[in-house]
Amino acid sequence: MRFQGKTVLVTGGAMGIGAATVRRLASEGASVIVADCTEEAFRAMSADLPDGGEVGFQFVDLADP
Repeated sequence: MRFQGKTVLVTGGAMGIGAATVRRLASEGASVIVADCTEEAFRAMSADLPDGGEVGFQFVDLADP
């Protein structure tokens, strides 16, 4: 568990490469904060996360200044 005790913020983490990154970091023991504008996609992605770190969601729309 290389990321045990670490907290990581992943923007765009609900889908695609971001979701794959979240899965990997969580499996390595990280606490991951997913910043995304699609909570529904996060819920679907988080349903099959591996055991390891904690994963939370924060609504963020990076296109809106």
